Amino acid sequence: MYKKFFILLVLNLFFSTYFFNIALAKEWHYKVGLAYQTGISDIGELWEKNKYEIYGHNNFDKIEFPFGIFIEPYYKINNIFNLGVGIGPSSFVLGDMEYWDIPISLIIEYKMLPMTKTIFPFFKTGLKYHIVDGDYVEGSEIGLLLGCGFEVHLKKQILGLEMSYDTSEIEYTKSRCVCCYETGTIEKIKASELIISVFARF
Repeated sequence: MYKKFFILLVLNLFFSTYFFNIALAKEWHYKVGLAYQTGISDIGELWEKNKYEIYGHNNFDKIEFPFGIFIEPYYKINNIFNLGVGIGPSSFVLGDMEYWDIPISLIIEYKMLPMTKTIFPFFKTGLKYHIVDGDYVEGSEIGLLLGCGFEVHLKKQILGLEMSYDTSEIEYTKSRCVCCYETGTIEKIKASELIISVFARF
């Protein structure tokens, strides 16, 4: 029940930002970027092991896409704190393996004292949940999101670099063949444990 509530809350806040943006144009902003995330290779490896258990070989074609786009609308509470929601970065696998993942998150950002006149470090925390489906996927669990980075304030643009740690997990079936019957146990995998991203603020 709490998972559905979290999904509805984030999605409602995300799509409501259009109306918030009209009413609070000066305080509502967007963070958009491209991210690389670890973890999808672990899911691909477990999928290959499952296929080997069933068919006796793993000569299958699959292309993993660990890079994804994300967007984080956020409300600027003051010069220190931002409160926002996020969708992405997504990841997926094409070929014989079917897998896709669209994370959603609730985020609080804390901007620290500037290193220089143009470089501002920040820290963020929040909750993250993966809307995920595919071969052998059973579900996912909400986890804690922790991150830090810095942004460079240029004349007409704000650019930044960020690294995050995601504790949320995906429940994945690990298959075994016993006397020609397929059985399985649930294994939990961090689908995007480490995330490195570049972004721009608008």
